[in-house]
Amino acid sequence: MCILIKTLKSPKSVNNFSAEEWQTLMLQAKKSNLFGRLSYLLKASDLPIPNSLQWHFDAYDKKARMQQRQVKYEFKILNETFKPFSSGYKLLKGAAYIAHDLANAQGRSFSDIDILVERKTLGAMELRLRIAGWLRTEIDDYDDKYYREWMHEIPPLFHKDRATVLDVHHNILPKTNKHHFNAEQFQYQTVEIENIGSVTTLTYLDMFIHCAVHLMTESEFHNGLRDIVDLDSLATEFSNKNTDFTTELYQRSLELGVESYVYLALRYVAGIMENPSAKKALENFKSTSTSHLWLWDFAFFNVLKPDTHDCRNYKTFIAKFLLYWRGHLNRMPLHLLVPHLFKKSYMKIKDSLDKGKSIEGQHLP
Repeated sequence: MCILIKTLKSPKSVNNFSAEEWQTLMLQAKKSNLFGRLSYLLKASDLPIPNSLQWHFDAYDKKARMQQRQVKYEFKILNETFKPFSSGYKLLKGAAYIAHDLANAQGRSFSDIDILVERKTLGAMELRLRIAGWLRTEIDDYDDKYYREWMHEIPPLFHKDRATVLDVHHNILPKTNKHHFNAEQFQYQTVEIENIGSVTTLTYLDMFIHCAVHLMTESEFHNGLRDIVDLDSLATEFSNKNTDFTTELYQRSLELGVESYVYLALRYVAGIMENPSAKKALENFKSTSTSHLWLWDFAFFNVLKPDTHDCRNYKTFIAKFLLYWRGHLNRMPLHLLVPHLFKKSYMKIKDSLDKGKSIEGQHLP
């Protein structure tokens, strides 16, 4: 077992760590975007950190707290920006965890803010965002068309002054995914934040389902372990708040038609983090069928871990390859995927040749 996963499950294990183990732990945490979370867990348990390493943990603590302040400030700005729209916007993932002050928000790092808006108001809301200083990230016309025609979100935006990145979704699955459903089926809850006002998120059930579906439809997993840690914490916290959570999770997954994704997510939270609530929830999913389960077990258990030299082996590369294709085939059927990948490969080769010519030209007398 990787030392990071062992420590996240049992922070007290650091009491016996050698200097080399501390270095390995820090490297794995950094590569997994879990350093802030690790720091929070060690400090919350009042566990000793070697003096020579303390500044690393202090730095990630400060970074996590700064991100939380910045995100809350963006809530205030978004409330003003979307004031003319009665449907408003809903916070997803990390932003929602911060809004509710959930346990997994403590020390969590993230790179963008995810929001959900209604499909019918998307164009008008995007215009309001542009007026408020949100610009499109560098993307060519083909990719822009790909996002808008097939995906469940528009290309990422960034703010010209604050550099915050905003992902605007109108659903959680591309319309070409066979499990795609109408986003109007989501259920929401509102939370009051001091000095900010009201913000809206998915309900706890839908929040958990969204995180599970997002992870199980990915094609790249650089934040995969962080998402497993999120689901581990959410399963524990939501089960403590509602003793029927695991039963209701199954029923809600059936209603949305995504029980196969939620089943897989619970399977790996239970298998990797040994979460008792996830194990209990899995009992309700016994009738859920998943083809080639042995193959996905091989792939996910070899990918959902730190991507460092000591945790990586030949199985990791095979697993990444399998999940890369699984993720793309989840996004769209083969008759759409093949032309898309052919076009992307052509554009990549063309860009490389153009850059080569440009560099060559710089050396002409």
